[in-house]
Amino acid sequence: MVLPAIIPGHSVSYQPGVSVGQTIQYEPVYVTWTSSDPSILEPEIYKDINASKFYSLDVTEITGANVTLLFTVFYDDGTSTSSGLSVDLDTGLVNDTRTPFTLYGEYVLLAGMLQKPDTIWSITGSPSLNLTLTESILGVDRGVNFLNFTGVVPGSSVVYSPGFAWDQQSGALVEISDSISVHGPGGIAQGSYHIAITDTDIWSPPSSLPDFSIATDPLTINAHQGSSGNATIMLTSINGFADMVSLTVVSPSTSLACTLSATTVNLNPMGSNTSTLSCFGTLGNYTAVVIGTNTSGVYILHSSPVAISISDFTIHLDQGSMTLTSDRAGTATITLTGLNGFSDAITLTVNSTPQGLVCTVNPTDLAKPNMAILSCNGEPGTYTVTVTATSGHTTHQAIESVQVDSAPASPQLTSYLTLPLVYAGIAIAIGTVSAVSFLLARKRNPAQ
Repeated sequence: MVLPAIIPGHSVSYQPGVSVGQTIQYEPVYVTWTSSDPSILEPEIYKDINASKFYSLDVTEITGANVTLLFTVFYDDGTSTSSGLSVDLDTGLVNDTRTPFTLYGEYVLLAGMLQKPDTIWSITGSPSLNLTLTESILGVDRGVNFLNFTGVVPGSSVVYSPGFAWDQQSGALVEISDSISVHGPGGIAQGSYHIAITDTDIWSPPSSLPDFSIATDPLTINAHQGSSGNATIMLTSINGFADMVSLTVVSPSTSLACTLSATTVNLNPMGSNTSTLSCFGTLGNYTAVVIGTNTSGVYILHSSPVAISISDFTIHLDQGSMTLTSDRAGTATITLTGLNGFSDAITLTVNSTPQGLVCTVNPTDLAKPNMAILSCNGEPGTYTVTVTATSGHTTHQAIESVQVDSAPASPQLTSYLTLPLVYAGIAIAIGTVSAVSFLLARKRNPAQ
């Protein structure tokens, strides 16, 4: 029995009705295309749908009214592709108007608890829901919102008529159909498709059917730039599930590369198995998604989001060069700065070339990024000093040029003592000569 699902005293609030981690699966029901005009080609979206086996929509992040989704398309040839979509449920704004299975990217998810005649977004000019009914969706009675309209592509003869159905409570799309007609100089082309929900964990009751779970430990990978970070992907059989599970990982950016140690794992009834996720990237915060699908039987898909934080540190000497003399040491300040939350221990070492200069660092071990002092002394010459900072497998260096000059000559005592000594010597010599002359004179004149 079909009943209205109108909520008494209803007030509109454009907030998400889904939660992070929830998944919806869809399958193409049909896709058709005919053309009596050879110049009107089949749209690529129709070709994609015709080559698709099923789709998965995963809720990966929610911030206010903004919901980030991951779309994955599984093709008949065994391949798959994934792309992200960010939807603002208040305004209908999206970062991409095309999803893997529809041109209507902004319609894939609405706010929860809407009903006829609410507008689907808060902004002026938004379409209004045509109908709200209670229907059986995946064996459960749910309130369902409907929207149908017809439009014309400006400046063309293209007429399109989409139809949507959403779960009222969650706002999740449960069905989409579309028809298109194009009049050309040589005839007319017509096409249509219909895609419907086949599974979800949003409202489906717990099942006793064979299944598996997927989990990640830890939930966040912390890695240094230039080094990889790892997490364990754990798969567990539920209700006697026994099959091979294919694993893929979707990276949100070309700046992050992630791999799995095993892309196919075997699950025995009530057993478990693992694969190791390794990610390597540049400075920043990311969210990758690991997707597991069984390889036979009824399609089962589960995913697990993984947060990845890539951090680093810098090393800086407060002066690019140092000049000192051979009789005293010179110093410089070493500053180490953490980037993107880096707070690990760092070890410092110092090396100088060529020989003849001795340098030390104090302290050599830092519990987290901080400052240290470089001290150098040695023989006259020009040297290159390299300070190396190491944390785990991450290493950075700072290079300092050191010039050691000869120490100034010590003051000479002769400059102060030479003349007095000379004068004294002359006086002594004169006195001695005078005495000798007196004695000789007395010997010559004894009678006097």
